[in-house]
Amino acid sequence: MRNKYLNIFVIILLFSSITGVFAGPKNKYGLSAATELLIPVGSVSTALGGSNLATVSGLDAIHWNPSGLATMTGKTGEAMFSNQQYIADIDVNYFAGAYKLPNVGTFAISLKALVSET
Repeated sequence: MRNKYLNIFVIILLFSSITGVFAGPKNKYGLSAATELLIPVGSVSTALGGSNLATVSGLDAIHWNPSGLATMTGKTGEAMFSNQQYIADIDVNYFAGAYKLPNVGTFAISLKALVSET
């Protein structure tokens, strides 16, 4: 019994020490990884500046709030493709698809690709 409490204490200590780990300094954004994931997608949520996070539904929810996929009503599947021009002649191509299985849940996939014109 004592060994069980010791194991639980060690696990709690381990998880509490992991929270202080950082991915890198905030002042070196050009050197950090995966900043392209912060490029917004979806016309409605981008136009609103992300202020509709709690109410977003459909495929826009993959980027903004993934729990919104559960509110796909009356549809078994959706697909979305968008292309936008970003800074420095970079195109952002985005594809997303979702399929709702009854009594199971919603499965979704998204792909964002940055393409340089040079």
